[in-house]
Amino acid sequence: MDVLLKKAKRLSVSLSTQSKTKKLGEALCKKLETWNLKQKNNMKYLKLIRFQNLLMLAFMQLVFRYLFLKQSYVDLALTDFNYILLIFATVCIAAGGYVINNIMDQDTDEIAKPQNRVVGVSISETVAYNWYIGLTIIGVGIGFYLSNVIYKPTF
Repeated sequence: MDVLLKKAKRLSVSLSTQSKTKKLGEALCKKLETWNLKQKNNMKYLKLIRFQNLLMLAFMQLVFRYLFLKQSYVDLALTDFNYILLIFATVCIAAGGYVINNIMDQDTDEIAKPQNRVVGVSISETVAYNWYIGLTIIGVGIGFYLSNVIYKPTF
């Protein structure tokens, strides 16, 4: 993306004699800079919730159900849709755990790995707490719903 940005800037400079082309090049530069900022903005939230770990968690739950339990002919209490909800709830609770870990480990991370810090650098602590509360409530709420679906509300 940075290469395209540099090329667009060179294009706008080299075509300075033609006003329409120059305006088009400048507009392209601004568009690319805006797109680049949006990408960086989205990445900080993915870094906050450690999305690679969450993808692995969801993948392993799917593997367990479809390659182990279904092959073993075990009676399953949840339909496929409800199992997807269970995976989503698990991912939300784990993401909330990662967020609160990032909040609580700010001082340690500042010393140990300052380049990987998200909370306190690109995301405020208040926003991180809001993400933690929201993800946890969503995960626990879906879990409560699923426990009632299988008639085990005390789980």
